[in-house]
Amino acid sequence: MNKGLSPSRQMWNRVMTALVWASAVLVMVLVAGIIGMVLVRGIPHISWKFLSTTASVLKKTDGILPAILNTLYVIVLTLLIVLPLGVGAAVYLTEYASNRRLIEVIEFTNETLAGIPSIIYGLVGMLVFSQALGFQTCLLSGSLTLVVMNLPTIIRTTQESLKTVPQGYREGAMGLGAGKWHIIRTIVLPCSIDGIVTGCILAVGRIVGESAALLFTAGAAEVIAKSVAKAYTSNGATLSVLLYLRAFEDGDFASAWGIGAVLLVLVLLSSASAWLVRSETSRLLNDLDQLRETALQSPEQAEQAFQQFHDQWEKSERRLNLVVWRDKVVQIDVTVAHLTPMLGADCDELDSELSEARMWIQRLSESEMPFWWNIL
Repeated sequence: MNKGLSPSRQMWNRVMTALVWASAVLVMVLVAGIIGMVLVRGIPHISWKFLSTTASVLKKTDGILPAILNTLYVIVLTLLIVLPLGVGAAVYLTEYASNRRLIEVIEFTNETLAGIPSIIYGLVGMLVFSQALGFQTCLLSGSLTLVVMNLPTIIRTTQESLKTVPQGYREGAMGLGAGKWHIIRTIVLPCSIDGIVTGCILAVGRIVGESAALLFTAGAAEVIAKSVAKAYTSNGATLSVLLYLRAFEDGDFASAWGIGAVLLVLVLLSSASAWLVRSETSRLLNDLDQLRETALQSPEQAEQAFQQFHDQWEKSERRLNLVVWRDKVVQIDVTVAHLTPMLGADCDELDSELSEARMWIQRLSESEMPFWWNIL
């Protein structure tokens, strides 16, 4: 490949290649070092008592249960608001908007919002949500502030994902008589689900790690509310805010390292579970397409191909049961079981059953969120 290049150009290529590899290794070492340091220092302080109690001087406990609950409450409410708004805005800008000047203004504003420091969001959230709208300092004010903070990320990642869908998909569906919204709902959005999930994971990471904005809007109380509705209207500290308070206000660095480890584990679990669902469903869809091709073209080899697919499904089923609702997996299992008596049946009936199996696997891929907030 480099034979036609001059010696100086070959040397330049080697130097730049070495620099790229060195940069990649440096980043991986730094990330691994940070994760390792947090886990090594934090895990020894984590116990069931630490995770399931509240902080009390009389009981001599430093539990973080209120902060864990407050963090989950904030994540759920923020995602419930920001995902429809962000995905809807991205769909409008990509599929419907035709005024280029308007699109450029919205995108410029979106990029500007993404670069504003979180402390500014906290001050604005305190003035608007806590004072002007009268919500006071509570989890609702904090969640609404985080919605504004994460909206640019959701819009941008969804926009870029929608742009990767080939235009031919839209034109082909339109040629078959499908309407604009039907095309978006059944073709465009399912094809871009990876980008949407990526934006969701990035948003969760920012929500979990945000402290400055929540310190001004959500407060710092360590009390368990009597109900979910009461929690959203009450003052409460999330894990990141509590970490700051324990480290810099109380000087309790052992507890702060423990909170940091809990935060890190939550983020890693969310990313790992989303990756597992995507990888397993992608592998199953590829295997199902191969089974379909074999069964329709070579019926005598269909039974062997089905057995291979069934073995793969049993392995995937055990892994998927760890991160998604059981009924989602059971529906696929029932559909796969229906394929067995259909192997020697009419091609149309077999094709229908294979299409149904593909639909359920695809629906699992498109709908599932990482399990640790899905269980709420």
